[in-house]
Amino acid sequence: MKTIVFLRNRGPQFKPIEEEFEFEDNSTDKEIIDAFEDWVWDEVGEEFTWFEKEEDK
Repeated sequence: MKTIVFLRNRGPQFKPIEEEFEFEDNSTDKEIIDAFEDWVWDEVGEEFTWFEKEEDK
């Protein structure tokens, strides 16, 4: 097993967020990147959104 640390640094006024993940020794970079992308979306998913602006009538 290998331990990979995902880090979110929001700037000097915030404490960095670190989370450790265990991967099999033969895990590929793609598998780690996929897990990392899922983690990033989980971290910021509630802070960001999009919507269509309604036209003024």
